[in-house]
Amino acid sequence: MYTLADICKEEDIHKGVLETMKKFERIDVAIQNACLCTFDSEEESDLSIYQKVMDINYFGCLRLCKEVLPMMKKQNKGKIIFTSSGVGVTGFGNISPYASSKGAIESLAKCLAIENQDKNISFHLFHPPLTKTNSSNGLKVPKEFMASAEKVGMGLAKNIDSNKFVICHSLSQSIQMKLCYRHPLYMGKMMWNMTNRKKENI
Repeated sequence: MYTLADICKEEDIHKGVLETMKKFERIDVAIQNACLCTFDSEEESDLSIYQKVMDINYFGCLRLCKEVLPMMKKQNKGKIIFTSSGVGVTGFGNISPYASSKGAIESLAKCLAIENQDKNISFHLFHPPLTKTNSSNGLKVPKEFMASAEKVGMGLAKNIDSNKFVICHSLSQSIQMKLCYRHPLYMGKMMWNMTNRKKENI
């Protein structure tokens, strides 16, 4: 079963949630994975670009929560997962609208986890690595830096029952994210410099 929905339209999300409830009578896990990523510098990105990216990435998460949280509270159980990104922690060049939205998602998940801790509803972040997807095609990063979408997806699905706040598809990605949280700007600059050096040698 699936329902096509525009994450920017509350009525679409409402319809999808109602159809899910009608078929399954409950929602145990909700994942917000829709995103928009642009690949220009701040100087090249109009304010409208930042607003559009935030509308899809950040407010998309909030809209989903507004729909599923009341139902999860009634059933006294639920798990909500937002798909974040390492650049939302570390920063990266020419990607600030996307990275900013992911940073906002990180904070939203923490706040809602605190607010709902006594309701048996948990919040989590998926942290995939840089992955070969349509949304990442415009990123000027060597392809060998990108992971297989199938491998990442299967790994995240396998770990969906994890109680960890940050959920990764593999042990190596989990270790990398721990480094990113511990040394965010250092890791961001290092990855940016590595990418630029690699491009120069191609």
